[in-house]
Amino acid sequence: MTVEYEAAIRDIELYGKALEERFLQGVQLWAEMTMTLAKAVYVPVLTGTLRASGYVTEAIPHPDGWVIELGFGGAATKYAFVVHERPKSVGQGKNKYLYKAVVDRAQTLQPEIAAWMAGMTT
Repeated sequence: MTVEYEAAIRDIELYGKALEERFLQGVQLWAEMTMTLAKAVYVPVLTGTLRASGYVTEAIPHPDGWVIELGFGGAATKYAFVVHERPKSVGQGKNKYLYKAVVDRAQTLQPEIAAWMAGMTT
């Protein structure tokens, strides 16, 4: 009797890749929702330039895994940094706008990703 393991190994490898892709999609979605919160609640708005500069990158490979970056900037990078780091008593009192959004949403990361993964079909 001959048992062929190659097909089973290939199926397991494909499923592992599918799990990783699904996980990254979930983290990407969480990051985008976090950016939406930052823009809607925490970013001070005078002209809308700062709010419009918010971005979330696609997942990129990193030696330790993957990186998804959230930030504000582009042409407004220096301004975004100054506003983020200034004392709360200056301007509209909305500093640390990205930090606050991440802290608010950090508690939802694990359950949201778990729910996302649970929705995966084989």
